[in-house]
Amino acid sequence: MEQIAFEKAGIIKRGVPVVTAADKPEALAVLEKTAGELECPLLAVGREVRVECTGATLDGQVFDYQSRQRKLRDLKIALLGRHQVATAVLRKTLQGAKFT
Repeated sequence: MEQIAFEKAGIIKRGVPVVTAADKPEALAVLEKTAGELECPLLAVGREVRVECTGATLDGQVFDYQSRQRKLRDLKIALLGRHQVATAVLRKTLQGAKFT
C-alpha cells in the first residue's frame, strides 16, 4: 500500500493543493509527508471533508457532505458503490465547483 501511495504521490507538484480520498492510514501518511515536503495544502475526504451515504437504490446514491465552509444534505449521484461518492466529491473539489 505504501509503495502504491509513493508512486501516486509522484504527481504532486510543489505548492499545488492535493485532494485525496485515501482511507488507509499508511497511504495517507505517504501523501501527507510528500505534500508537506512540497509545501502543498492537503484536503482529505473523511477528514477535512466528511461524506455520509444516506441511501441507495438501483438509480444511484444519496449522501450528505460537510466541510468547514458548508453542509449539504441529500446530494444524489446516479452511480453505485461507496467509492463513487468519494470520486464525485473529489471531482467537484478539484473543479472548484459548488455543490447545488
